[in-house]
Amino acid sequence: MRARAALLPTVALVTLAFVALACTTLPGRSTHHGDTARHRYALTGERGPVVVFENGLGNSMSVWGPVFEPVSRFARAFAYDRAGVGGSRSDAATRDGETIVRELRTLLAELSLEPPYVLVGHSLGGQFVELYARMHPEEVAAVVFVDARHAEFGTRCLEAEAERCAVPWYAKLFLPGGPRGELAAAEATTDAIREAGPFPAIPVRVLTGRGQPPDMPNLRRAWAESQADLARLSPLGTQEICEACGHYVQRDAPERVIAAIRALVE
Repeated sequence: MRARAALLPTVALVTLAFVALACTTLPGRSTHHGDTARHRYALTGERGPVVVFENGLGNSMSVWGPVFEPVSRFARAFAYDRAGVGGSRSDAATRDGETIVRELRTLLAELSLEPPYVLVGHSLGGQFVELYARMHPEEVAAVVFVDARHAEFGTRCLEAEAERCAVPWYAKLFLPGGPRGELAAAEATTDAIREAGPFPAIPVRVLTGRGQPPDMPNLRRAWAESQADLARLSPLGTQEICEACGHYVQRDAPERVIAAIRALVE
């Protein structure tokens, strides 16, 4: 229960954004059929390193619509749907972070997309890119956390007696099967991050949205503190706060996300 709590800074974002942004179409869409998984993905761009976008809970790759094509002008932009979303599927019985990292690495290798990568993670996707960087530091050049969830946020949220730490039952009803599995495996993912190797000393950019509901001061404070700690994962980490942004910084201020990625690529 502890690790399942507070997967998002506000309770409704997981369902509202999934509906609002699902209609966006990314360029370069295709499907890869592997031995144990099938993934829908988008790949575009002719030069530069591969920028890998990792979605938040319940989101398809379309959530990156405002930034994907602009990033492809100076890098190779890659986004995908995790199993259980947008036609992607997997034979894996669990949807914990180690499984997701393994499937992503396999997909990148089978598409001949070579490291090192710039990983960009939003919300719960931030935990997956953090785990990737800890498990395979030689494959990661830099990380951008887009209002991403800190691995210890669930515990901190409960300790702060914050408002609405748990994802409510009605939000779970809108989640496809894969994201429900990720939610069920949240504790295992958190444990994997704790037990993995140290986070590498690579450039890190943390983009934080401040425009969360003002009637949840404890939640806002716990989220703000965990965001600052993400920037401290690396001695090369920095944080940028967007006062007007909500949880989806890539939608509210896409230019900030694009600029952060460009700075790391160039």
